[in-house]
Amino acid sequence: LASFATAYEGEKGDVMVVAEDLMRTNFIKIDANDTISQLLGAIKKDGDNFALIFDGKSYLGFADKKWLLRSRLNPAEAKVKNCLKHVPILTKISKLADIVRLMIAADVRALPVKADNKILGIVVAKDVVKELRDFYKNVSVDVVMSGKIVVCRDNDEIGKVMNIMNQKNVDRVPVVDNKNKILGIVSLI
Repeated sequence: LASFATAYEGEKGDVMVVAEDLMRTNFIKIDANDTISQLLGAIKKDGDNFALIFDGKSYLGFADKKWLLRSRLNPAEAKVKNCLKHVPILTKISKLADIVRLMIAADVRALPVKADNKILGIVVAKDVVKELRDFYKNVSVDVVMSGKIVVCRDNDEIGKVMNIMNQKNVDRVPVVDNKNKILGIVSLI
Protein backbone atom coordinates (compact mmCIF):
# COMPACT_ATOMS: atom_id res chain seq x y z
CA LEU A 1 0.00 0.00 0.00
CA ALA A 2 2.87 2.37 0.73
CA SER A 3 4.26 1.84 -2.78
CA PHE A 4 0.77 2.56 -4.19
CA ALA A 5 0.67 5.86 -2.32
CA THR A 6 4.17 6.80 -3.51
CA ALA A 7 3.27 6.01 -7.14
CA TYR A 8 0.00 7.91 -6.73
CA GLU A 9 1.81 11.02 -5.54
CA GLY A 10 4.33 10.72 -8.37
CA GLU A 11 1.54 10.56 -10.95
CA LYS A 12 -0.42 13.43 -9.41
CA GLY A 13 2.59 15.74 -9.86
CA ASP A 14 2.14 19.06 -8.08
CA VAL A 15 -1.28 18.10 -6.69
CA MET A 16 -0.22 16.34 -3.53
CA VAL A 17 -2.67 14.90 -1.03
CA VAL A 18 -1.70 15.69 2.56
CA ALA A 19 -3.13 14.88 5.97
CA GLU A 20 -5.18 18.07 6.10
CA ASP A 21 -7.05 16.94 2.94
CA LEU A 22 -8.04 13.62 4.53
CA MET A 23 -8.43 14.70 8.15
CA ARG A 24 -11.62 14.12 10.11
CA THR A 25 -12.33 16.54 12.91
CA ASN A 26 -14.88 14.36 14.65
CA PHE A 27 -13.31 11.52 16.58
CA ILE A 28 -13.68 9.77 19.91
CA LYS A 29 -11.93 11.50 22.80
CA ILE A 30 -11.61 9.54 26.03
CA ASP A 31 -10.22 10.65 29.37
CA ALA A 32 -7.21 8.67 30.59
CA ASN A 33 -8.96 7.92 33.89
CA ASP A 34 -12.04 6.36 32.24
CA THR A 35 -12.31 2.59 32.37
CA ILE A 36 -11.77 0.36 29.36
CA SER A 37 -15.48 -0.50 29.54
CA GLN A 38 -16.31 3.17 29.04
CA LEU A 39 -13.90 3.33 26.11
CA LEU A 40 -15.39 0.21 24.49
CA GLY A 41 -18.87 1.66 24.99
CA ALA A 42 -17.88 4.90 23.27
CA ILE A 43 -16.28 2.97 20.42
CA LYS A 44 -19.39 0.82 19.98
CA LYS A 45 -21.70 3.84 20.09
CA ASP A 46 -19.66 5.82 17.57
CA GLY A 47 -18.96 2.92 15.21
CA ASP A 48 -15.22 3.49 15.04
CA ASN A 49 -12.63 1.03 16.31
CA PHE A 50 -10.27 3.52 17.94
CA ALA A 51 -10.11 6.57 20.17
CA LEU A 52 -7.64 9.26 21.18
CA ILE A 53 -6.77 9.41 24.87
CA PHE A 54 -6.48 12.72 26.71
CA ASP A 55 -5.61 13.92 30.19
CA GLY A 56 -7.66 17.08 30.27
CA LYS A 57 -6.61 18.88 27.10
CA SER A 58 -3.29 17.04 26.78
CA TYR A 59 -3.11 14.27 24.20
CA LEU A 60 -1.59 11.10 25.65
CA GLY A 61 -2.04 8.37 23.06
CA PHE A 62 -4.23 6.07 21.04
CA ALA A 63 -6.35 3.01 21.82
CA ASP A 64 -7.93 0.57 19.42
CA LYS A 65 -10.57 -2.07 19.89
CA LYS A 66 -8.45 -4.86 18.40
CA TRP A 67 -5.70 -4.45 20.98
CA LEU A 68 -8.14 -3.92 23.85
CA LEU A 69 -10.03 -7.11 23.07
CA ARG A 70 -6.77 -9.09 22.98
CA SER A 71 -5.56 -7.70 26.29
CA ARG A 72 -6.21 -9.56 29.49
CA LEU A 73 -7.15 -6.44 31.41
CA ASN A 74 -10.42 -6.32 33.32
CA PRO A 75 -12.42 -3.75 31.31
CA ALA A 76 -14.59 -2.78 34.28
CA GLU A 77 -11.60 -1.87 36.46
CA ALA A 78 -8.59 -1.09 34.24
CA LYS A 79 -8.09 2.54 33.33
CA VAL A 80 -7.57 3.66 29.76
CA LYS A 81 -4.24 5.26 30.72
CA ASN A 82 -2.89 1.75 31.38
CA CYS A 83 -3.55 0.52 27.87
CA LEU A 84 -2.89 3.43 25.55
CA LYS A 85 -0.55 3.09 22.61
CA HIS A 86 1.90 5.71 21.42
CA VAL A 87 1.54 6.20 17.68
CA PRO A 88 3.16 8.58 15.22
CA ILE A 89 1.59 12.01 15.00
CA LEU A 90 0.94 13.61 11.62
CA THR A 91 1.23 17.26 10.70
CA LYS A 92 -1.27 18.96 8.40
CA ILE A 93 1.25 18.63 5.56
CA SER A 94 2.19 14.96 6.05
CA LYS A 95 2.23 13.35 2.60
CA LEU A 96 -0.04 10.46 1.67
CA ALA A 97 2.84 8.00 1.20
CA ASP A 98 4.20 8.91 4.64
CA ILE A 99 0.75 8.49 6.22
CA VAL A 100 0.45 4.99 4.77
CA ARG A 101 3.97 4.00 5.89
CA LEU A 102 3.32 5.25 9.42
CA MET A 103 -0.02 3.45 9.69
CA ILE A 104 1.56 0.21 8.57
CA ALA A 105 4.54 0.60 10.90
CA ALA A 106 2.34 1.40 13.90
CA ASP A 107 -0.25 -1.26 12.94
CA VAL A 108 -3.15 1.16 13.35
CA ARG A 109 -6.03 2.30 11.17
CA ALA A 110 -5.95 5.97 12.18
CA LEU A 111 -3.37 8.58 13.16
CA PRO A 112 -3.80 11.91 14.94
CA VAL A 113 -3.00 15.22 13.24
CA LYS A 114 -1.38 17.89 15.41
CA ALA A 115 -0.53 21.56 14.94
CA ASP A 116 0.47 24.19 17.50
CA ASN A 117 0.45 21.57 20.29
CA LYS A 118 -3.21 20.78 19.61
CA ILE A 119 -4.81 17.69 18.11
CA LEU A 120 -6.81 18.91 15.13
CA GLY A 121 -8.23 15.62 13.94
CA ILE A 122 -7.41 12.16 12.65
CA VAL A 123 -6.66 10.52 9.33
CA VAL A 124 -8.42 7.18 8.95
CA ALA A 125 -7.14 4.32 6.77
CA LYS A 126 -10.55 3.98 5.10
CA ASP A 127 -10.25 7.54 3.76
CA VAL A 128 -6.70 6.89 2.53
CA VAL A 129 -7.88 3.81 0.64
CA LYS A 130 -10.76 5.79 -0.90
CA GLU A 131 -8.29 8.40 -2.10
CA LEU A 132 -6.11 5.74 -3.73
CA ARG A 133 -9.01 3.67 -5.12
CA ASP A 134 -10.04 5.97 -7.96
CA PHE A 135 -6.46 6.44 -9.09
CA TYR A 136 -5.92 2.69 -9.37
CA LYS A 137 -9.36 1.68 -10.73
CA ASN A 138 -8.00 0.91 -14.23
CA VAL A 139 -4.71 -0.66 -13.12
CA SER A 140 -4.57 -4.45 -13.42
CA VAL A 141 -3.32 -6.56 -10.54
CA ASP A 142 -0.36 -7.95 -12.52
CA VAL A 143 1.18 -4.46 -12.58
CA VAL A 144 1.44 -4.27 -8.79
CA MET A 145 1.61 -7.91 -7.67
CA SER A 146 4.73 -9.52 -6.25
CA GLY A 147 6.74 -11.47 -8.78
CA LYS A 148 7.49 -14.52 -6.69
CA ILE A 149 4.75 -15.89 -4.48
CA VAL A 150 5.65 -17.47 -1.17
CA VAL A 151 3.33 -20.35 -0.29
CA CYS A 152 3.22 -23.18 2.20
CA ARG A 153 1.63 -26.62 2.13
CA ASP A 154 -1.30 -27.64 4.30
CA ASN A 155 0.88 -30.19 6.09
CA ASP A 156 3.87 -27.86 6.78
CA GLU A 157 4.81 -27.28 10.41
CA ILE A 158 3.96 -23.84 11.79
CA GLY A 159 7.59 -23.28 12.82
CA LYS A 160 8.71 -23.77 9.22
CA VAL A 161 6.05 -21.34 7.95
CA MET A 162 7.09 -18.74 10.54
CA ASN A 163 10.73 -19.08 9.44
CA ILE A 164 9.67 -18.53 5.82
CA MET A 165 7.69 -15.44 6.83
CA ASN A 166 10.69 -14.09 8.71
CA GLN A 167 13.17 -14.80 5.88
CA LYS A 168 10.92 -13.40 3.15
CA ASN A 169 9.71 -10.48 5.30
CA VAL A 170 6.01 -11.24 4.76
CA ASP A 171 3.18 -11.45 7.28
CA ARG A 172 0.81 -13.62 5.24
CA VAL A 173 1.39 -16.85 3.31
CA PRO A 174 -1.21 -18.67 1.20
CA VAL A 175 -1.73 -22.34 2.09
CA VAL A 176 -1.96 -24.66 -0.92
CA ASP A 177 -2.57 -28.37 -1.43
CA ASN A 178 -0.48 -30.68 -3.65
CA LYS A 179 -2.36 -29.37 -6.75
CA ASN A 180 -1.59 -25.74 -5.76
CA LYS A 181 -5.24 -25.08 -4.96
CA ILE A 182 -5.48 -22.32 -2.33
CA LEU A 183 -6.93 -23.66 0.90
CA GLY A 184 -6.48 -20.63 3.11
CA ILE A 185 -3.93 -18.21 4.44
CA VAL A 186 -1.60 -18.10 7.44
CA SER A 187 -1.32 -14.64 8.95
CA LEU A 188 0.82 -13.16 11.71
CA ILE A 189 -1.71 -10.38 12.23
